Amino acid sequence: MSLVQFLRLLARHWALLIGLPAVMAAAAFWATRDLPREYAASATLYTGFVSGYSIDSENGSRVDYLSTQTAFDNLIQLVKSRETVEHLALTLLAERAAGDLRLVEDVEGPTLRRVADGAALTPARLAAEADDPASVVYATLYVDPGPFNVSTLQQSIQASRVGSSDMVEIRYTAPDPALAQRTLQILLDDVVREFRRMKTRQTGGVVEFFERQTALADSALREAVGGMRQFGVSNRIINYYEQTKYIASQKETLDHEVQQEEMALAAAEDALTTTERRLSEREAVLTQSDAVARTRRALSAATTRATRAEALGTPDASASAAVDSLRGVLDGNVRGLHRLSHSEQGVSRSALTGAWLEHATSVTERRARLAVLRQRRDEYQRVYDVFAPLGSTLSSLEREVDIAEGTYMEMLHSLNLARMRQESIARSANLDIVAPPERPARPNGSKRPLLLALAFLAGLGLCVGGIVGVEVLDQSMRSPEHAAEVSGLPLAGAYPAAPVDPALLTPLDAQFLRNVALVLRERASGGPQLVAVASGHAGEGAGFVAARLAERLSARGRSVRYLAPHAEAGATPYAVTDALPEVDTTEALAGASDAEVTVLELPPVLDAPLPLGLLARADVVLLTARASRSWATADAHTADALERASGHPPHLVLTGTDPLRLEGLLGEVPKRRSAARRALKRAARFEFGR
Repeated sequence: MSLVQFLRLLARHWALLIGLPAVMAAAAFWATRDLPREYAASATLYTGFVSGYSIDSENGSRVDYLSTQTAFDNLIQLVKSRETVEHLALTLLAERAAGDLRLVEDVEGPTLRRVADGAALTPARLAAEADDPASVVYATLYVDPGPFNVSTLQQSIQASRVGSSDMVEIRYTAPDPALAQRTLQILLDDVVREFRRMKTRQTGGVVEFFERQTALADSALREAVGGMRQFGVSNRIINYYEQTKYIASQKETLDHEVQQEEMALAAAEDALTTTERRLSEREAVLTQSDAVARTRRALSAATTRATRAEALGTPDASASAAVDSLRGVLDGNVRGLHRLSHSEQGVSRSALTGAWLEHATSVTERRARLAVLRQRRDEYQRVYDVFAPLGSTLSSLEREVDIAEGTYMEMLHSLNLARMRQESIARSANLDIVAPPERPARPNGSKRPLLLALAFLAGLGLCVGGIVGVEVLDQSMRSPEHAAEVSGLPLAGAYPAAPVDPALLTPLDAQFLRNVALVLRERASGGPQLVAVASGHAGEGAGFVAARLAERLSARGRSVRYLAPHAEAGATPYAVTDALPEVDTTEALAGASDAEVTVLELPPVLDAPLPLGLLARADVVLLTARASRSWATADAHTADALERASGHPPHLVLTGTDPLRLEGLLGEVPKRRSAARRALKRAARFEFGR
């Protein structure tokens, strides 16, 4: 749909476009005749969500946009929450009942007056009565549309963030100035208190959890330390690792001393043995001296005998041999005595006795010292054997203490963080009222003109939408282009509904005759030609089209005979009988004629038989249809029957068309237009050329 078509569509329904919006505006005017005055009050809260100081800001934490926006949304939802508004309504009712709230305007209904008559009512008592659906308080809060109605309060309270600042503006509109101011005062007090409680409640449970866990960790640590202390007392452990190191060191020292003492004892025992051996060798010297003496005496006797024998001149060979033998023995004994007398062992007896006594005493002392050292070493070995297995137990106890201490320190650290977070949230939960609500001096501007304008525009929009919707949903053929599209038939022409402007009829006749003449020329056989005009139902304009065609062909100088089942408009009538399908010539139907063209108007195809023989000889078949209806299945069957009977598809002629929808055929529809209308039409078509 083009803009021009849209404007034409609206122009055709100008009365509806004016009447319905006017009626709706009048209804709005009547409905708002008793519209009460409204008083608006506002207040501003400083939240500090972004620019406020907190402990987290000391840590250099960045401000998250999403978290900040969520915080503002939570605060705004808290302001408009049902619990907050219900408490606000109960407080207002209690103050009104106690006489503390004095209203300027008369905004109380009968139910509210009954509540106000009850003296000494508190919010708690009112809340108890509000649970009873049959009570007056319940009706005031949830049923009657008064200023204390919870739904009315929720709709009248508005809260929003002021730009990108830390401010939140709360607005309230009421029918009374005092009520507007007092409502905001109570609301601000409730919101500040509830917001602080809500924020601190979030961390209270966390702090309590970590306090319990820290106490449990402290108890476990004390138990582990006590167990390790008891283990040390039971095993006389002061410092296990130092004690173990000392015991090992002492044991190693004693082992070294025992080894040294054993070596010294062995040396002393060896010296004692040597001394004792020397003492036995001293006896050998004495024995050797006696042997030398005896050998000398024997040698002296033998020498005496040998000398005596030589002196006597009777050498004694045996005596000489004995002398030589004794001399050898004496020489050996003397040498042995010399060796014993001049060797290391050849010391004095007194010196050897002193050395023996010294060595014997040393051996005795060293044996006693060695026994003591071995006893001490055995004692340290027993202590070492006792301490060695205690290491694994002590390590296990130390690990338990370390784990308990680590758990305690971790819980203590988490507790400190939770307390710090709680303190930070508690400080950031302090909302400041930077602009307290003031009592409005004058009511708001009336919304009545705006409501009237909205009602008129709503009516206008409803009309336009309805008209466009009907046009879009309209399934009628309405225009030649649409008719040719939905029918699938070639278009021969179109005519508007009566009465017809002659200026419009002339170009339509020209187009119609041109299309028919072209088809007749294509199918010219040299003899008389037949044009059949049919319609599916009566009243489709077949008679008008047939008469118009016969008239215009005659005006062009051709001899035309117009046959119709009636005698109107100069037609030659013929009888519609059951034998009509068998008629195959116009002479058999209405007598002989020398006309060049015969225009045959057929009876309604769906109501009467078809002259199949005549249709088989027809050069042109025209099917008329009214633009005000849709192309139905029956029309398709009619066109199909005509095509099968004639051998070629019929041409469509649309009748009863809106003259404004004929621009597709004619271009500019000929009619008188003012200059303003022509300019508007050119603008709607975006034709700005000269």
